[in-house]
Amino acid sequence: MGKQCEVCGKKAQVGNLVSHSNIKTKRR
Repeated sequence: MGKQCEVCGKKAQVGNLVSHSNIKTKRR
């Protein structure tokens, strides 16, 4: 789940903070 979400968040938000804490940022 973490890897799948990371790829989605990285591509959707250019992954800066999401790259390291994607779930944390999305949850927040």
